[in-house]
Amino acid sequence: VEAAGVVTYTVMLNIPATATNGVYDVSATVLDRSGNVSALADLGQFQIANEIQLDVELEGFVGGTRDVTFIATDAVGTVLGTWLKTVSFTGATGSVVLENVPGGVDALSAKTAWNLQSTVAASFTPEGVGMADLTGADLLPGGDLNGDNQVNTLDFAKLRFHWFTTDP
Repeated sequence: VEAAGVVTYTVMLNIPATATNGVYDVSATVLDRSGNVSALADLGQFQIANEIQLDVELEGFVGGTRDVTFIATDAVGTVLGTWLKTVSFTGATGSVVLENVPGGVDALSAKTAWNLQSTVAASFTPEGVGMADLTGADLLPGGDLNGDNQVNTLDFAKLRFHWFTTDP
């Protein structure tokens, strides 16, 4: 666009979901037709902070809040990030947003104190917003009363010991 001798250019920069979170400086150099620098400008900064929006379902849970540990991993299982979030549940399902998700996340898992861990693939939009759904077939199964990510006789023993008591 040219108006009164001023030319305006719009430049779009596509940032992949694998981009590292952080603050980046933006500057521009303007050249004339001969290649001479006619302007050098500091245009400010922008921040990359990828996030994942997800729903979580806990088997047999009837509502309230629970602390949920989320772990993001890459394609070979390397842990890229961990979050502990208090999630509010309506019935068995709650929603949460994980902020500052590192680039390269391929999968996301979740675990609570009394549920088994569940892992699902994570997908990202070009804007860096990820989505994961830990509901339905991918819900967190209940029964892990001692936190070892297994349901076995040790969990039953804990349940039996505390049955009909007020001890949580």
